[in-house]
Amino acid sequence: MVNEFIKSLGLILPMTVIIMILEAVATKHMQGSQNSALAGTMSSFLISGLVFGFIAIFAYHKIAARWPENPDQMYLWIALACAVVFTILAVAFRTMIKADWVAVARWTSMNFGWAIGYGVYLPRILSAIK
Repeated sequence: MVNEFIKSLGLILPMTVIIMILEAVATKHMQGSQNSALAGTMSSFLISGLVFGFIAIFAYHKIAARWPENPDQMYLWIALACAVVFTILAVAFRTMIKADWVAVARWTSMNFGWAIGYGVYLPRILSAIK
């Protein structure tokens, strides 16, 4: 699995960098944010993105073991369903923390960016390795 993770870094790192850029722009425009907060946020997103990539590979193997006839399609549907659920939670969370709709749009773009990126391309990368 470590070999698959290394081969998948071509997808995992760009996806993580895109999310980091979205968060950096948002953090930079927040009132009262410091450069140390920006560096800490970016490093946490980098580590989280790499861990999430490893978990996504593990989840793909579990799905392939459970539904061996069509794991790629099932993985994509699960990824899109998770993105929809997280977007609903983002809208609900917006009302709890009194965030603006730009934050919800950013969270939604992150959710669907991860879902489409990982749901479509990760199975292709992993099937090319075998």
